[in-house]
Amino acid sequence: MRYFQLSFSPRSPRLVGCSGSTSPQRSGTPERGMLSFRLHPQNETMVETLRLSFNADESFPTMLLSENVFCDESSSMQLPVEDISQVDNAPTEAEVTSSVGQLCGMLEKLQIASDGVSVTESGKPEERTPIKKETDTTIELFYYPAGKPVSSEENNEALRKAGEIFERNGNKVTFEQMADVCHALSIPVYSKRPIFNNCVCNPHDESLTFDDLEIFWKRMTAVAHDEAARFVFSLTNGSRSYAEFADFAPLVMDIVETHPSLDFLKADPRFHKAYVETVTCRIFWAVNCSWSGRITAAELRRSNFLEELRKLETADDVNDELDYFSYEHFYVVYCKFQELSSGRDCLTSDDLAQYSDRALPDLVVSRIFTEAVARGPHNEESVTKRAIITYVDFVYFLLAEVDKSHPSSMKYWFRVMDLDEDGCLSLHEMKQFFDAIVEKMTAASIDAMCFNDVICLLFDAIRPRSSTFITLSDIKRSQMSTYFFNNFINWLRYFLQETSEGNERVGSKSELSDWNLFCEREHQFLTAENSDDDDDFDENYNDNTHDVAFECARFLTDDEDPSPE
Repeated sequence: MRYFQLSFSPRSPRLVGCSGSTSPQRSGTPERGMLSFRLHPQNETMVETLRLSFNADESFPTMLLSENVFCDESSSMQLPVEDISQVDNAPTEAEVTSSVGQLCGMLEKLQIASDGVSVTESGKPEERTPIKKETDTTIELFYYPAGKPVSSEENNEALRKAGEIFERNGNKVTFEQMADVCHALSIPVYSKRPIFNNCVCNPHDESLTFDDLEIFWKRMTAVAHDEAARFVFSLTNGSRSYAEFADFAPLVMDIVETHPSLDFLKADPRFHKAYVETVTCRIFWAVNCSWSGRITAAELRRSNFLEELRKLETADDVNDELDYFSYEHFYVVYCKFQELSSGRDCLTSDDLAQYSDRALPDLVVSRIFTEAVARGPHNEESVTKRAIITYVDFVYFLLAEVDKSHPSSMKYWFRVMDLDEDGCLSLHEMKQFFDAIVEKMTAASIDAMCFNDVICLLFDAIRPRSSTFITLSDIKRSQMSTYFFNNFINWLRYFLQETSEGNERVGSKSELSDWNLFCEREHQFLTAENSDDDDDFDENYNDNTHDVAFECARFLTDDEDPSPE
């Protein structure tokens, strides 16, 4: 059995030439025959393969059609006829040419359908299922920056439920009734202050009408479709696609004024600003991963902030919420600031250098007083040293210093150490910071490891992709950020880390984060320290801790102590 292969177009093919020949016999090789088929199709977009087979003693071939193949142009193929000389009664060259001529005549007479049909051994067309062309389909949208659109029926139903509240109250509701309106609209209750402010025409109005709410609701639902997008719209009144630091003040103040566990704080307005700033700092610390100083709806969706905000609606105590609103955490931060500021509303570099018994090297303190760690865009000119840092700057510093395993802490300290701001910590940069640590340890008469040994240990722990520098992604991937930054930021933490028994891995996982453990320990210490009896102090922080904060509060007062007349 010998096989020939012929390419042709299924659309009215026209065979324009063919020939057959035998090659001269070479030494040690059998004589081979060669057939050349040339086909000129009218449609050159698709070519099928026709396999022909015949026995040596047959004068006419039997046709078989194989699987479809595709090409862009007509084919000219030369196919060998193996071992013609070895077959009994093998056809001569003239006979082969004659057979090819018969084949050509047969192909010219063969009417092949335009979609191509297979031919069986008997020469009859084989039934084939036509290939259906795929119809054009529209790909469903999957990216919704403002949330997946909500049906107008759903939005109208929410507005109708809110309208029933207005009907029961003479078409007007006061701010105290806005919680019910928020429930009807299925939005967080503590969004009520920003929404109320956006609906009223006059900032001094004490009530709003249903028409006011309807205008705002339709304006918001036209462009914001999910909870995150609507939250940003509520804070900004639709003026921006992101929320800035100051936009959160009305919301947090509403928590101070209306949450039952903060009645004691509501009575003392001098602490309102500090609490609002502390909570807002913690929101940006956890949510604003881009470090832009602008919280977008996308960042809110990736965070747990809206979930925790809703939990406040049923929480009896804000201290049960550890991520953002805890008063105990605010109290610890505020007292730490007062210890350094001596009652002022800012810190100098000398003030910050006193932190943790002067554990921070001067190089670290100097870098904190630049714009390197400031959120938002900055240029080369903005990294010049500042004379002071504010309470907000200190909150960010303390969050970063206490818990170096937090993603924002990693970025904070990486920015501090990245002196040339090229996104990499070079060996030269790391050596500068480690030399500052060694200087502190030498002053305390403590021996330190040499830099080369420290770098070998760090590269083994971090396993960076480069052998000459370390990137932020390397540190995050290693899950050894606390261990890494302690070598360069705080000499006391570095010393304790290197001398801990059992070489305990720093940053091991526990139920509470390093920040929560720190605040819990510091709050207990501060409360006991200011109690009349350390062994039997009042556990009710609402009295004792606030008294302590009241005593050390200075910078929130509008006026200093009045001078004697």
